[in-house]
Amino acid sequence: MIPAGQSGKLEATVKTKVGRAGRQTKSISVETDAPEAQRMRLSVTYNVVTPIIASPGFRVMLSTVEGTATTNRILLHRADDKPLAVELDRSSVPEGVEVSLETVTTGDESDGRQKPNPGDVWVVATMEGTVDAMNHNGIVTLTTNHPEAPRLEVPIYIRVRSIIDVRPQRVNLWPSEGGPHGTTTLVRLSHGARGTFEVTSVEVSDPKLLTAELQSQGAQKMHSVRITLADGISLNGSDAEATVRVATSDAAKPVIDIPVAITTTSRAARRSSVSTTRPSTKATVEN
Repeated sequence: MIPAGQSGKLEATVKTKVGRAGRQTKSISVETDAPEAQRMRLSVTYNVVTPIIASPGFRVMLSTVEGTATTNRILLHRADDKPLAVELDRSSVPEGVEVSLETVTTGDESDGRQKPNPGDVWVVATMEGTVDAMNHNGIVTLTTNHPEAPRLEVPIYIRVRSIIDVRPQRVNLWPSEGGPHGTTTLVRLSHGARGTFEVTSVEVSDPKLLTAELQSQGAQKMHSVRITLADGISLNGSDAEATVRVATSDAAKPVIDIPVAITTTSRAARRSSVSTTRPSTKATVEN
């Protein structure tokens, strides 16, 4: 605390992780009793020098489409230019992903901003085509011969896109009077590798509950299917479920099942009432 009319010194200690180098900026909030400046935000800019340099960055990114293998690597180099010795301690990556270490030999091509030199080490991540379509995160822990960085943690970011992406993945419908709201929705299917495909057929599990109509034709990168509640539908006070099955020309994804949940009018009204009367609560939770 600094008394009124006096001065003082504010000291800030910043803790950085090994491998996070370069110009960094942090902020500090300061509270005062001055009416015109009750809260101030001070910025602290500093330059971090890391004992081990990673190029092109201190993380490994793997991005592909399901069914397709991929590999990526980063280069580790000691800032003092001495030979780097690295061993793999442990890793938390999904099944189908392998992390290995390769020592740089003479003649290795440049990868990123750092030129490989004998004594540097490649961290190589290889992913098989069997990994499920979703986002995965993992960490590889390494031990090194650098006295200032005996242990390193290298994040592994994995993104596997579905060969045919479906949005939304699950459909919710409910009978509604006075308009189409709740009774119909549009589902889009797009090719994850930006290729083209055909939708060969669209079927519903229960025609008494809903219908499904293809809105596009031929080979396209994206198709649309409109799912609509059947006329005169009656749920007798209980919810129902159905499935829309889409057949495609893509051998990697020949069949796609889209689940459909059908809610009674009263339950749909209650859900709408909750979301309408409590917007501030929801915003508070998300913040």
